[in-house]
Amino acid sequence: MLLACWQPMQPLDEKDYLEIVIKQAAHEDIRRRLDQYGVFDKQLFPDLDGIAKWLKYRAFEINGTI
Repeated sequence: MLLACWQPMQPLDEKDYLEIVIKQAAHEDIRRRLDQYGVFDKQLFPDLDGIAKWLKYRAFEINGTI
């Protein structure tokens, strides 16, 4: 889940947000396309968990090298 607000201290009404559900079958294709554009976990979430997810993806899930 990702939430981006321009007024984070204001309460949200149901009309103020849009929920987008991505089918499980599309996850891998979307992740590869985002990786091609340089958008990945370690960039979006620059903490230890984000870096670990990126490293796991690059080293083990796409059979590539770092």
